[in-house]
Amino acid sequence: MSKTKLISLLAAVFVIIIGVALILAPVQSLAGAIRIIGIIFIVLGAVGAVSYLWLGVNSVPVLIISILAVIIGVIFAARPYNMVSLIHVFAGIIIALNGIVNLMGAFNLKSQNTRRWKAAVIMSALAIVLGVIIITKPIAAAATLVRVIGIIVLYNGFTSLMIALKS
Repeated sequence: MSKTKLISLLAAVFVIIIGVALILAPVQSLAGAIRIIGIIFIVLGAVGAVSYLWLGVNSVPVLIISILAVIIGVIFAARPYNMVSLIHVFAGIIIALNGIVNLMGAFNLKSQNTRRWKAAVIMSALAIVLGVIIITKPIAAAATLVRVIGIIVLYNGFTSLMIALKS
């Protein structure tokens, strides 16, 4: 077996494992990813602070951004489940507000005697409802989204595995 084929097989198996994890433990997977992002922020903030304090980078904005990065990193690393909820609540608010704006536009289409105004009303109302569901059930919304991503990743992993086995 060639080295390239072995690497392709291992990568495909790794992707399959990631896909299964996303499907079986979506919230935990997302929280783990947020925790990793938090750690990255902490490291980048620490590097910036070290650059300012010991390496002579005389830039107050670098220090401020470094401190903020460390604070954000600590919050993400310490409270990943809260961040999952917060991110989805903000997304739900944006979706619901966009649905409201689109609903107003749909009624504007009605006043212009456009034939498709009813479809626009239905789609706008659906966006509002989905936004409210995401706002009120952010963890469930996150789990559903991550599961869908997991299914896509799993499919991709099996496709890569089939290609690697046939090459």
